[in-house]
Amino acid sequence: MQLIENGSATRDQFRKASYAGALGQTQFMPSTLLQHGRDFDKDGHKDLWTNPGDALASAANYLTNSGWKKGQPWAVETRIPEVFDYSLGDGRKLTVAAWKALGLLPATAAEFASSDSLQAELFLPAGSYGPAFLLFDNFGAIKKYNNADSYALAVGLLADRLAGRPDLSRPWPTDIVMLTQQQAKDLQAALNKLTYTAGAVDGIIGRGTRGALQKFQKDKGLVADGFPTVAMLDAVLLAANAA
Repeated sequence: MQLIENGSATRDQFRKASYAGALGQTQFMPSTLLQHGRDFDKDGHKDLWTNPGDALASAANYLTNSGWKKGQPWAVETRIPEVFDYSLGDGRKLTVAAWKALGLLPATAAEFASSDSLQAELFLPAGSYGPAFLLFDNFGAIKKYNNADSYALAVGLLADRLAGRPDLSRPWPTDIVMLTQQQAKDLQAALNKLTYTAGAVDGIIGRGTRGALQKFQKDKGLVADGFPTVAMLDAVLLAANAA
């Protein structure tokens, strides 16, 4: 009602919102538009529908208020040494200096960050089979917009390419058969049965499931990358059935 009253939106534009009520190019919720919307061209309206300047300025303002740190990276692709403990990619944060001491090096960038004292987390979205990243605090700011690792990673990588930064040095794996939703549920249930807490059996492979799989892999002397392949599902099911 406030947005219609102040001229930022019309009833017809609200009718075209998403099923959840998200609005315009940036898909802001109405309360987010009220709080973080910006009138970039100073025409008296915060137009997220037809004005790219207003939409981009509003998104930038939202990220700033979500903790974005200017001048710091969101993530940097890293090269993993041939012999490495992949279980370190379990969400822990270490300084850039500590990661370097463990053998990690930037894959394409000249350096990870302007300061080796910055904290970062090792992220292995494709396990040991694909690119790896050091995530910085700005990754968390992107997740305030949408709390999904895959979303934040996709947005960050797209932004890097638009800015002219090099493509990833290591391609995404295309020869691995991913688990179906039912297989993912079977994996979660089996891990829970083995007391490797994977959380809810919902078929969504998130950090909880990957972390539980890492612990299983480490206990079994496997590469503890937390990546749920069909072979890993078979290994977990075999152990669960024998328990």
